[in-house]
Amino acid sequence: MSRILLIGNYGCGNLGDELLREAMLLHLSSHQVTVISKGDVPRLPTGLRSLFTPWWKTLRAMSQSDAVIFGGGTLFTDAESVHACILWWLHVAVARMFGKPVLLAFQGIGPFHTWLGLRLARSAVRSSLFISVRDAESLERVRSFQPKSEPLLTADPAWLLFTPRGGELRDECIAIIPRRNPTPQFFERVFQLKKEHPNAPFVIISLQPNDERESQLCKKLSEELSANVVPVASAKELIDALMPCSRVLSQRYHGALAARAMGIACEEVAQARGDKLNSLKMADSIREREKAQQGMKSLLLFLGR
Repeated sequence: MSRILLIGNYGCGNLGDELLREAMLLHLSSHQVTVISKGDVPRLPTGLRSLFTPWWKTLRAMSQSDAVIFGGGTLFTDAESVHACILWWLHVAVARMFGKPVLLAFQGIGPFHTWLGLRLARSAVRSSLFISVRDAESLERVRSFQPKSEPLLTADPAWLLFTPRGGELRDECIAIIPRRNPTPQFFERVFQLKKEHPNAPFVIISLQPNDERESQLCKKLSEELSANVVPVASAKELIDALMPCSRVLSQRYHGALAARAMGIACEEVAQARGDKLNSLKMADSIREREKAQQGMKSLLLFLGR
């Protein structure tokens, strides 16, 4: 049994990140795992406020670990802020200071808009002994960084949490899965569906229910559509919410992923050109699950060597 320190953007109230943690913990169950998140062992400090968290527990956990795994998500990107690259690079640097092997598993790498973000991501990649990425664009970027080992192209590990739904539905129910900052195109498509299916019941599924902006948005949509809002915080809750649905309209990546994995008709509305939601439109759920399984198998083999 290895002592694993698992690092990700966990504990922030975003279901997508929690699904990644669920998938990682499920398959690392034979190891002793400590998770860095806002709710467990805290992240290392990068600001004044975070200095008052018990970050010394993180140093102790890292010093006692056999391996440090960055498990899923697009951690190294400065698309929203270069702070993310600084934060996660700091964890890589400290792990290397303790002489611990760094593993980047199921990662999205990039895009980058700043020289600093690109440089920190390149440094993290070159410090890693194992790398698997979940999309072709990330694979190309990682290869350009000249890593120590050949990166593996896999798929999002959340595919492993969902299976095709059996049976047929008698009634039509349409699920709407919004983001806290939806595009005008998303609103247009919501109300088009309402016109196309005037008698169909709607349900609003919130994947970030503790976010005030998303709560207000879901309330507005529920009033417009006469629909209930269903907050979800785990894979099981998402499965239960989607089970009675005949189709899904989503601007959330993991909401669309879950629908497709369950065999539910799904329409994605991307936020921008090149959005990762676009990749799901051509995804074969069986093939994606196989790729995720192979990625997990490769990770476990590396840990067991």
